[in-house]
Amino acid sequence: MTEYYIATHNPNKIAELQRILTWTGNHGRPYTDVMPKQRYPKESNDSYRANAINKALFISHLLPNKYVIADDSGLQLAAFPDWLGVTTGRDLAAYPTPEAYDEAILSKLKGHERGFTMVSWLACAYNDEIIATSRAMIHGRVAHEQRGSYTKGFDRILIPTGENQTLAEMPFNERYYYLVRSKAVNQLLAKLRGRQR
Repeated sequence: MTEYYIATHNPNKIAELQRILTWTGNHGRPYTDVMPKQRYPKESNDSYRANAINKALFISHLLPNKYVIADDSGLQLAAFPDWLGVTTGRDLAAYPTPEAYDEAILSKLKGHERGFTMVSWLACAYNDEIIATSRAMIHGRVAHEQRGSYTKGFDRILIPTGENQTLAEMPFNERYYYLVRSKAVNQLLAKLRGRQR
């Protein structure tokens, strides 16, 4: 088992990464367990990879001899390619709840093509060095209404290719195989095997 410090301030992202890491036999904890909350450098508007790397390196510098992972993810809509994407979190920050931003997406998509791609980049840093990165994507369609109670956020409106249920309608042991972060974590861990000190 390896312990990873998660470089994010998003509680939902922390919870999901912790659950995924536990599923893989590892352990994740927010970096704020061991230091005060930090202010990250300004994020890029055009690169998930750069954002993940910068966050991982920033926290790694403050946590010597620890594995630090950072994620940058975004929702890309086929009908509106210039909306969301790398700036998903910032574009939706004004909405008070996940239900509210889901509703905004559903409203915008009325009468439009409903295809989506969810992208996640992960970076792992150790002692100020990026030792692995990974990228994962899932594709599918956006539902016509919010459905499911196992989880919230985008999971209530995203239906992966080949499925009829939203991610939030699937229990974790089913949802795990479709989650973009679980795919990214597994790719990252495969790259890290044999490299860890």
